[in-house]
Amino acid sequence: MLEECPHCYTGVFPSASGECPSCRKNIKDLAGTDPSRTALAVSEALPLPPYCCDCDSPTERVIQVKSRIPGEGSGGNDSWLVAVFGALMGLISPLVAFFAEGGDDERRGRSGETLRVSLPQCELCGAAGAPKPIRVDRERSVLTFVVHVGFKRRVTSA
Repeated sequence: MLEECPHCYTGVFPSASGECPSCRKNIKDLAGTDPSRTALAVSEALPLPPYCCDCDSPTERVIQVKSRIPGEGSGGNDSWLVAVFGALMGLISPLVAFFAEGGDDERRGRSGETLRVSLPQCELCGAAGAPKPIRVDRERSVLTFVVHVGFKRRVTSA
């Protein structure tokens, strides 16, 4: 049966002994875990209730979280070759670097290399910083965050 690992927040089929295949911790051992936290996949279009994603308190404050993801064919093990080739080409190296990096920020946003989602977060929780995604799904344009279980219930029941 698919279960969420309380250590890495990944949906997994644990082994018979309870070992998570993702982080190798035992999903039955709850020491050091927070039962009020769970994973939530958020897309740009997902309607979110006016409650803090971290503590589930009512809030009107919304923050934007961005995550740059590599475009298809960029990054990886061969990206250093592009940089070396660009440096060797002298005069055209700025052009090579421009295309190797995917262009300017506006172009990256249109091509899907930067995912942006708006999350409600109260001022108190905001003092600890913006939530950081634990996973980025390029194909579905989804960022996964660790959120309060009450917030996730509000999102999934709406």
